[in-house]
Amino acid sequence: MRGRWTGLALLLLALVVLLFTGLGGAGGEVPGSARSAARDGRLAAYLLLVEFEHEPELWVEPPGELPPGPHQLWLARAPENFVAQDAELPEDDPLEAARARGPAGLQRYREFMEQGGTLVLPATERVVSFLAEELGLDSEALVAWEPEGSRGFEIEELELGERETAAGTRVVTLSAGEERLAREIPVGAGSCLLIAAGDYLDNDRLGRRDNGLFLLRLAERRAAGGRLLFDEYALGLGSQESSASLAVSPRGVLLSLHLAVLLLVLCWRSAWAREFPRDPEPLDRVSPLARARALATALRRAGRIDTLGEMLRVGDGRRRLGADAPAGPDVSGTPGPPGEGPPRSTAPSNPTTLAGLASLDARLRDLEHAVHRDGNT
Repeated sequence: MRGRWTGLALLLLALVVLLFTGLGGAGGEVPGSARSAARDGRLAAYLLLVEFEHEPELWVEPPGELPPGPHQLWLARAPENFVAQDAELPEDDPLEAARARGPAGLQRYREFMEQGGTLVLPATERVVSFLAEELGLDSEALVAWEPEGSRGFEIEELELGERETAAGTRVVTLSAGEERLAREIPVGAGSCLLIAAGDYLDNDRLGRRDNGLFLLRLAERRAAGGRLLFDEYALGLGSQESSASLAVSPRGVLLSLHLAVLLLVLCWRSAWAREFPRDPEPLDRVSPLARARALATALRRAGRIDTLGEMLRVGDGRRRLGADAPAGPDVSGTPGPPGEGPPRSTAPSNPTTLAGLASLDARLRDLEHAVHRDGNT
């Protein structure tokens, strides 16, 4: 009984460890993640916003679940599932078409902006390709650039500028002296805010120059009541990435509970030694006569008539001397006078043909009748 309870306790402990390991996720140290305390993470930026009561949040759901309204969504880079147009993709892929229509479709980011949200991204070449190719923004308004000099800014006095592209897109620029800091492009009721590409928001760079102050100034640009979200889903750290998270989700928790109960029942049944069924005793499926005929046929086909003759003589002798008599030398033959030993053999030895074997059988039968007749007299 003690072994059974010990086994169940170990099983429950293993399930708990696996559950919490899976819920922890595998992406805590992904570059650009607001969960990461590594040099290239953004945990320091997240904590700085918390310190100044901006109430940042980690967003781990697909873009189709983004709330409408004047919210800011910060992306450290273009989404992981974005593939540039120059990549080789199969034409009319039904899986890609279904994904584009689903909640994880990249067009959901444009819907977020059209509903009043602001998408904040670094102005890298890949981000510019994502905005132009996937979201359909005015390519003339999109420019990739990095801050000049060291990775950081000096914000003395911010200046706003405005210009209009040939397509009629009104672009607002944010500069500090000669340094261009950000470019805002309107999209529907919201906008796309491109900031200078660089690692100045990373943990090991945020404290240099005015990088932290620049982050706070951008956070203050959102409207009252808007949420500030760090997009972890775009980095591949969404809630669906963990199998344990999926198992405890509202849609999967009932199945997980059923599987856990089934596992417990199986372990309960197997936790102690019990009786087990033994194999039944083998039964002869062929009668002794059928086996003898089969053996005789096999020896006849092999040409071993002499072996059949030897077996015939031995069997005849054992039958006349007793069923329990050991197989020994040939005792077939004519009976001699009492006290003179076994009968003398008169049967032909080592027959090599079926006729000789039949003759041997006839002689042995005659001999048996003669012995039986002499015994009765």
